[in-house]
Amino acid sequence: MQKLFENWRRYLKEAVDVDILAATPLERPAKAQSAPSSDEYSDPYEDPRGATREKYFGQNPDDLQCIQDLRKPIQPARSAEEHQERHARVADFFDCMKNSGYNKIGEGSFRAVFTIPGKPDLVLKTPSPEHALRSHNNRQQSMEMNRKEAEGAFQTASDLVPKVYDSARDYFWIVSEKVNVIDNWGGMSQYFPVWKDLVSSGIFDSYAFGSYFYDIIDAMTRERRKDDLKKMILSRLLHKLPRDEQKNIEQLADDIVKKLLMNSMFANIRDFLAQFKLPSWDIRPHNVGYAIRDGKKQFVILDPGFGLEG
Repeated sequence: MQKLFENWRRYLKEAVDVDILAATPLERPAKAQSAPSSDEYSDPYEDPRGATREKYFGQNPDDLQCIQDLRKPIQPARSAEEHQERHARVADFFDCMKNSGYNKIGEGSFRAVFTIPGKPDLVLKTPSPEHALRSHNNRQQSMEMNRKEAEGAFQTASDLVPKVYDSARDYFWIVSEKVNVIDNWGGMSQYFPVWKDLVSSGIFDSYAFGSYFYDIIDAMTRERRKDDLKKMILSRLLHKLPRDEQKNIEQLADDIVKKLLMNSMFANIRDFLAQFKLPSWDIRPHNVGYAIRDGKKQFVILDPGFGLEG
């Protein structure tokens, strides 16, 4: 896996226009293709580099019967029997993937995530069958999320992004680095040193991180929200500090707010969300995690909510 990351960095450095497959040890295509208007292929996906792809990323997912079945045209469910048939297709898809060696490790509103046989450091992302089988538009939305996540502009924007190494031509699926999910605010707070310092001082509890996180991000983007954040900090200090230690409490609150707003991790998240117009609630337990890069844990966002905030 280390060699994979090294190749990825080398290609990013050499490439003028970075595209999805430029982030792999494979040769760069002549030009990145945009997603077609239909989520069905107009012709078979024949790739002469199949052996190279399988070496690094496993079997081409388009060869799986599960993927082929999920691609089949969608008929709107108009009766109870048709609704039952749709639910059966969802169950059949997951059973098929499991029988093919792809174990489900997560599922959001739009996409499902699977392990890849023989590739413990990679995962496969597909449309969530429950979402995709409801309508053609739902399927297209899931594919669009894959496309945006795989785009070179997004891939090179920040270390907060999971690295994508391969994709279907129409982005029906993508292969990306495996991310270990963080499922609580206390675990998430460990990646914010300034908050860890406040916890160590005894002023805050690690699990209370979620009560302040969005206010901190908000205060970084809207000046008037700084006072609201300060009031929250003051309230906590008044509750936590003995009365004889509250003489300089205003200054202490100002210092804490300043440290929080100057912290590079919060600033990186603020800038990242603003650049791609992503909602702040993207940063939350179960939608963040860490990837292992160069033997170290890197905080990343799992499932960016592209286009989900009006």
